[in-house]
Amino acid sequence: MKEMNLNLDVVTLAINPARKTVFVGKTFVFVSNDQKVKFEAAIKGGSGKSQLLSDVDVKKFADKDYVLVLDSKECKQTKFTEAMKILQQHN
Repeated sequence: MKEMNLNLDVVTLAINPARKTVFVGKTFVFVSNDQKVKFEAAIKGGSGKSQLLSDVDVKKFADKDYVLVLDSKECKQTKFTEAMKILQQHN
């Protein structure tokens, strides 16, 4: 993964053992598989999980450990809309 907006003199995306557990217990849910694939290695590296929205019961979003990752191109899907309603109810 390449990030163009980071000052590489200050920030590094290199492997850092301190970040190995940063996502423990978190599940990141993506609308598209392309989006999931892009972030999956970083999430796994931090001990998190990733899933596609189509594979998740939207009621899971009442749990603070489920993170819906937005992709503006895919926001019109019915399941996305349902997930957003649940998030708004529990915010």
